[in-house]
Amino acid sequence: MSENYPTSFRLARADKEDLCDLVKSGIFTNVSDAGRGAMRRGIQAIKEERGM
Repeated sequence: MSENYPTSFRLARADKEDLCDLVKSGIFTNVSDAGRGAMRRGIQAIKEERGM
């Protein structure tokens, strides 16, 4: 099991471009929704990785 160190994220330019691509392709209606969706998936992945 991994150590429970805090994890922080900073939105990089490439990340913003990826979110915009999701909106352009019609997967999300706006960048905010795309960001929330990506964050939710990321949080789920971290929880699974740490056995939570």
